[in-house]
Amino acid sequence: MIEFFSALVRWLQLTANLVLFGSYVFLAIIWYEKKLPELGWARKLEQLFPWLVTIVLLGLIGILASTAGQATGNAINTWDLTAWVEIMLKTRVGHLWVVRFLLTMLLLFIVLRLRHLDRVRWHYVLLAFAAALPLVAGSLVSHAGAEEISFASVAPYTLHILLAGAWFGVLPAILYIIREAVRNSQTGAAVVYADFLKQFSTLALPIMILLFMTGWMAADRMIGDYYHTLVSSQYGWLLNIKLLILSIILWIAYRIRFIWLPLFIREGEHTGIAIGQLRKWVGIEFSLALILVLVASLLANTLPGKHAI
Repeated sequence: MIEFFSALVRWLQLTANLVLFGSYVFLAIIWYEKKLPELGWARKLEQLFPWLVTIVLLGLIGILASTAGQATGNAINTWDLTAWVEIMLKTRVGHLWVVRFLLTMLLLFIVLRLRHLDRVRWHYVLLAFAAALPLVAGSLVSHAGAEEISFASVAPYTLHILLAGAWFGVLPAILYIIREAVRNSQTGAAVVYADFLKQFSTLALPIMILLFMTGWMAADRMIGDYYHTLVSSQYGWLLNIKLLILSIILWIAYRIRFIWLPLFIREGEHTGIAIGQLRKWVGIEFSLALILVLVASLLANTLPGKHAI
């Protein structure tokens, strides 16, 4: 039961943090002068941010609780505040948890402070930087950080997480854009939505390539020379599942980029069909990405293949 609870809160916390980071990066890149905050999809996205930060905070509390229960081997300690304090004061994981919690509180302060100000581009740059800090700190709790604190071991995993946010975190915004495009398909505003989607598509390809490369580097350190553990350990099977899901996502992204998006940009008689297909396939991509993040969070808390022998 503790294992299930731990996996759930880690998944929720990571998902919310990735969406925050990716959304802010996307909004900073596509800055549409002062017209951007006036767009319906951007307003809806902005309304999500305080709730997402709250989910990150609650997820961190859940992580601390599950860590207390798992570290002591007693499920009762999951909700024992004394055990929580012991973890925070006497363990490296606890110290890093405090850093992550404080950084998330800082993010919440910035989100609330800037919420009612007239948006300018640097707001999103600042928010993206603040949202990245808990992710960076979280990477130090991973296998890479647990083995040794060095640039060579931590940097690929940290970069991998940030790249994941720059791709996965943008998908909710893309879904909002497509839904608004569906509602306004008869107003001649398709060119604006198409431009936003085109910018994301242009960025997504190099991000996915770098995501694969950094993921390979991080996984190689966890497997070492024991390649048989790819099919003989829980870590190996989770990694295989992650790669399978990623392959399907790349196939979907290919179809979106080279089939449905060009059809939508042309604004011809097939625009309606193109919007429908974009909505369908981006929705599927987002659903698979949620599963991918779940598998990744499980992978980060599973005994590495090279140690499972």
